[in-house]
Amino acid sequence: MNAELTRAHKNFIYSRYPKMWELECCIKEFRTIFRKRNVPLLYLFIEKYCKSKIRTIKSFAEGLKRDLDVVENAVAYDYSNGFVEGTNNRLKMIKRIIAEEPQALK
Repeated sequence: MNAELTRAHKNFIYSRYPKMWELECCIKEFRTIFRKRNVPLLYLFIEKYCKSKIRTIKSFAEGLKRDLDVVENAVAYDYSNGFVEGTNNRLKMIKRIIAEEPQALK
């Protein structure tokens, strides 16, 4: 199952499920925005996909629009809060474990 789809397979899927083509284009365009660090492309992406007929893609684009300052910074800068978020997630997990099984610590 880890094999690449052939062009014929992809064409079959796209002809049968046209929404898959839009989804693939959306993903590729979003990745390109971050790879090129291009904020104007972000605006074009949001404008284009806010008009999508696929509800989840439209919702995603509208969410980007609502948090535009944050998304712009994520595109424009190399900085990441991934380390902090990972630490917060670990702390929350430990807290849940303690809350569920306090006798496990004794």
